[in-house]
Amino acid sequence: ATYIWSRAAEPGISNPTVTNQTYSTIDANLFNTLAVATHVVYIITPFANGCPGEKFFYVVIVNPQPIKPVANTNAPICVGSTLKLLTDDVANGAFMWTGPNGFSSTQQNPVIPNAGVANTGVYSLTVTVNGCSSEVATTAQVEVRTPGIADAGPDQIVCITDPEIILNGMVNGGRGTGVWSTQSAGIFSSLTDLQAHYTPS
Repeated sequence: ATYIWSRAAEPGISNPTVTNQTYSTIDANLFNTLAVATHVVYIITPFANGCPGEKFFYVVIVNPQPIKPVANTNAPICVGSTLKLLTDDVANGAFMWTGPNGFSSTQQNPVIPNAGVANTGVYSLTVTVNGCSSEVATTAQVEVRTPGIADAGPDQIVCITDPEIILNGMVNGGRGTGVWSTQSAGIFSSLTDLQAHYTPS
C-alpha cells in the first residue's frame, strides 16, 4: 500500500499547510508558538492496487517550548567555598546543568562544595517539559578566587619621637586588598591603604 497525506494549518502552529504528500514516513518539525499544548491533524488516504481506501486521521499533540530559564550563581566566591547554581522552579520541569571541569547535574539548584579554580567558567542550563527543551541559558562568568597572602612589609626601627610611621604592606596573589589592625591604641590614616600612615599613641 501507498499513502497520500495532508495537514491543514492550525492556529498556534507556525508550519504552513501541507497537501498531497506521498512520503511513506511523516517527518516534520512542528513549532507551537502558544503557551499551552495544541494539536494538528493529519488526513491519510491509503492506496492499494491503484484504489483509494477509507481516509483516517492521525492527531499529534504539540507541546510548547518552555520559556528560557534564568541561570544564576552565588559567585564570586573564594576557593574552598560552596558554589551554588540557582534557577526558578518550572512546573513538571526536568533540569540539566553543565559546566567546567566535566560538571553536570539534573537538580534544580545544585551545589559544588569545596569549589576550586577548576570550577571557574560559564555554566549552562536547559529545562525540559513534556519532552520539549528550552533554549540554553548561561550564567555570567563564575569566578572562584584564590585568597591573597598578606605581608605587612619589612620590620622598621623608628624613634619614639617620630610623629608617624609610613607602612608598606603588600597582598601577594589573589585579589583584593588588606585591612590594617593593631593591638595598640594608634591611628591609621586608612585601614585599607597598603601604604597607610600609622600614628602611635
